[in-house]
Amino acid sequence: MRKKYVISIGSNSNYAFANVGKAIEYLCRILEDSRSSSVYTTPSIKKDGSIYTNAVVEGFSDSDYDAVNSLLKKYESDNGRVHDPFSKVEIDLDIVIAGNEVVREKDYSRDYFTIGFKELL
Repeated sequence: MRKKYVISIGSNSNYAFANVGKAIEYLCRILEDSRSSSVYTTPSIKKDGSIYTNAVVEGFSDSDYDAVNSLLKKYESDNGRVHDPFSKVEIDLDIVIAGNEVVREKDYSRDYFTIGFKELL
């Protein structure tokens, strides 16, 4: 059954703008009827002075949540994502909304998601 996914994208690496752009292209290939917000920056929620480059993509898939999430985590890993609090974030892809359900409540209320999500409404 076709389900809508709304995905938050972020990066604070030296190549953040390019990484976010490539992630948008990837998501637009794996999701149907996809559309993207603009690319924008927000300060880190860690208040460490770093800046993140962000975007939000909305699209549809016949795959279930676990299958789509697995594709996103593989993309992160294949593109240099390391889960270390001291490393730059090469690319972060998180499903925030699946169908009509908010699945990442914290992300849903943060600027790095809401700015792009509001563009898509």
